[in-house]
Amino acid sequence: MSITTTHQLFMALSALSPTIGAMNLISAVPDADLEPSVRNFANSADIQKVAGAIEALTAKAGLSMPDATDQVKNVVQERHFYGTFCELAAYDWFARNGVEFNAQVNLGRADVLNPRGCAIDGEFTAVNAYFDIKGFGMQAYLMKLFREALRASVPDLFVTIDGPMDVGIKDIETYAFGQLSRTIPSLKQGAIVKIAQLGWTIRVQAPTKRIIMSEHTDDPYVFAENNRYYTLKTSRQFTRNAPFVMVFPYAARFNNMLSLNPFEGTDIALRALARRTFLQLHSDTSSLSAYDKQTAPGLTVADASKLLSAMLFVNVDKDDGWLFLNPRATHKFTKNHVEHIFDFTIPVGLGIDDFRNDDY
Repeated sequence: MSITTTHQLFMALSALSPTIGAMNLISAVPDADLEPSVRNFANSADIQKVAGAIEALTAKAGLSMPDATDQVKNVVQERHFYGTFCELAAYDWFARNGVEFNAQVNLGRADVLNPRGCAIDGEFTAVNAYFDIKGFGMQAYLMKLFREALRASVPDLFVTIDGPMDVGIKDIETYAFGQLSRTIPSLKQGAIVKIAQLGWTIRVQAPTKRIIMSEHTDDPYVFAENNRYYTLKTSRQFTRNAPFVMVFPYAARFNNMLSLNPFEGTDIALRALARRTFLQLHSDTSSLSAYDKQTAPGLTVADASKLLSAMLFVNVDKDDGWLFLNPRATHKFTKNHVEHIFDFTIPVGLGIDDFRNDDY
C-alpha cells in the first residue's frame, strides 16, 4: 500500500527503528498529506537510511532523544526535507562504512571561527578531526520550490522556468525567493518575467494537452565558479586547532547536473569546486563576514580556506563519492587520517584526490 500521509510514514519508520517508535510522533504531530518529494521518499528504500541514521546517532554517537525527534519531524516536511534527508543519509553512510563519531559536539570560541563558540555535527573518534554536514546540489530542488511558490499564486496556470542550473544557491535565495512579491503580480498579468541575475525566464500559460518543455543548461566549470564561496556560508564552524571536513551529501535525482555523468560532468564539477575553494580562495583577502556574519571580526576568506582541510561529497543515491584533500590546509587531513576513520577499509566507490600534481 502506498504511503501518502505523515502518520503512515511515521508508522513505516517506526517499524524500521525502535528509537523512532519510542518518539510517539503520531500523538505529537497532526496527520497530513505528504508533499511530492516527501511522498516519493516515503515509498522508497530511502526510509531505511533515515531509520539507520537515527539508530546509529542515538545508540553510538550520543545524539539526544529531543534532537533525534526534531530530525524525524523535519524529514517529513517538504520545506526541510532535502537538507534533513541528506544529512541523515550521510550519517547512515558513515555508520555502514565503519566510521565512529560523536554527534553534535559543542566547541568554544578558541576552537572555532564563531566568537561565541557553537555546535558542529560531529568529531571522528579515530583521529583528531571534526566535520559538519550540509546538503548539497540544491539548485534544482530550490527551483522546484520556487516554481511551486509561483504556482500557488496562479493555480489555474502552468509555470515554466528556463535558464541555467549552474547558478549560485545564495543567488537563488536573493534574486528568486527574495523577489517573489514583485514577480507574482507580473505573472498574474500574463507577463514574461526575466531574472537577469540568474538568467532565468519565467512564463505562465493555460493548461494544455501539449507537452511543455523547460530548457536548462549546466556547465560544470561555471557551476564551480558561481558556487566557489558556498562552503563559507557556515564557516563559523571551521575549527582553528584541528582538521575540519565539510561533508556534502547530495541526492543526485534532485539535480540534473548531479544525476547524470556524461563525460564525467559531475566529477568535473565537484573537483573544480574543491580546487577553487582550496587554491583560488587561498589568497582571497576579502572579508569573511560577507559570507557568514557569525564569524569573528577581521577574518578573511583566505583564513577560512586554510582551515577547510577536506571536502567530502557523497552521492546518497548510489553510495559513492569523492573526498578532496586541501593541499594548502593549515591542519591537513591526510590519507592516513582517511584510512583510520574507515578502519583501513576504504568504501568501494570513494575516490580520493589530494591535488598532488595540481597545486599551483
